[in-house]
Amino acid sequence: MALAWLQLVCSSGLGPVFGSGEMALQVLAVSLLAGHTLGYSARRKWMEPLLLISVTTGAATLLMRCLPWSYTQRVAAACGWTTLATAALAHLSVRWWNAHPADEREQRFSQFYRSELLGAATALLLGSWLGPWRSTLVLGLPMAAACWSLGAKRWGAALLLIAVIQAAALGGLRQGVWSRLYPGARVVEGTASAYQTVEVIERGGSAELYLNGLCHHNLAQLKLLDALLTDGPLALMGPATPSQPRRALVLGAGGLTSAGACRTRGWDTTVVELDPDVLRLASTWLAAQAGLHPAEDPQLRLVTDDARHFLLQDTGNYDLIVFSLPYPYSLSVASLFTQEFLATLTGRLSSDGILSIYLGAPVVRGRLDPVAASLLLALTSKQQQVILLSSWEAGNSVAWCRPGRGLLPALVRPWSSNLSGQHVRLYSGSSLASLTAAAEPMRLADFRTCARLNWELWRP
Repeated sequence: MALAWLQLVCSSGLGPVFGSGEMALQVLAVSLLAGHTLGYSARRKWMEPLLLISVTTGAATLLMRCLPWSYTQRVAAACGWTTLATAALAHLSVRWWNAHPADEREQRFSQFYRSELLGAATALLLGSWLGPWRSTLVLGLPMAAACWSLGAKRWGAALLLIAVIQAAALGGLRQGVWSRLYPGARVVEGTASAYQTVEVIERGGSAELYLNGLCHHNLAQLKLLDALLTDGPLALMGPATPSQPRRALVLGAGGLTSAGACRTRGWDTTVVELDPDVLRLASTWLAAQAGLHPAEDPQLRLVTDDARHFLLQDTGNYDLIVFSLPYPYSLSVASLFTQEFLATLTGRLSSDGILSIYLGAPVVRGRLDPVAASLLLALTSKQQQVILLSSWEAGNSVAWCRPGRGLLPALVRPWSSNLSGQHVRLYSGSSLASLTAAAEPMRLADFRTCARLNWELWRP
């Protein structure tokens, strides 16, 4: 039971430590294996200290966000803590097993396994009911029960008491973490979703969206990124009119700024977001400042769904598809950056439609980041008409793709030259080919780009 819930609690607590939910899951994967190895061979005298570490994991991972450590120190501390926390649970399993006579163990094995499955299911149900922060209470329940069954009743009661105090105090601990992380700002709402920690903070009269402790809305760089990602294609195609309605599909809600830009020009707009908490918090706190009123706007659809599944269910075409998803660290996200899925997206464009894709790092000294180059090549290898817009000020590159009419730099340059506060470099044709010459496109059968990204996570 505790093993199943430990992963959920640690991932929500460790994601902000690294600014990456993927890194948190990788730390957990390593730590769970190391913890089992340690716990199975741990001596009896280690049990109590390991239990204390395990039951306080929720508070510890939350407090790790405040420590002024380097990235390497954060990785080491998180790996060490979760290894010891897992070792306590593995050690309890060994103690419970050894407490039964040898001739009963074969019969007890199936009972033990059924109990593990039932406990995991119970932990998930309790966690959903208690909420993401108070669910740390679940960590103390199986350890207390195990101690009682092993005759250590005082330790069982102590662990349960610690778990209750931690669950009750976690809200106050969060407030302390927020005040340290976001000085001069107020966190209006925060939650740990199944995917990441989502927070909305208010600063200077405007709200900002933070995912895993990183701002994803309303900073100057991201405003410029929004201009490249959404405003440019909209400027080329013009506003919607009664005689020529326009449809936009936005993959990834963010702060709803792309959706707001589309609706301002009268476009029917659909936003698809996998994380329901991102969509809920963005709708509640960020929609109005993006010029949106979801409850009153029949031309705006906010859909909680996986992009793949949505496109299987929805058969319509779009004049603009804005692809603004996180970098492909995990295989589930990486599959959306493949040739196959990008071909699906371009196949859903209207005859003069544009696919706009966030690619990450800008071109530096004539070179594009290898990961961005792989993603770009996955798009261009299908012989689409592609242009790359790179801005050092925005800290990002964006690719536009139009399968029908060409995207000539001469058409785009007048718009990009009028952007305030940034210089945009355009790449197409041979200059685009030189940026991707050494890259391999991402395919469903080849995820080396995803592996390279994960390797970089472990080389801070």
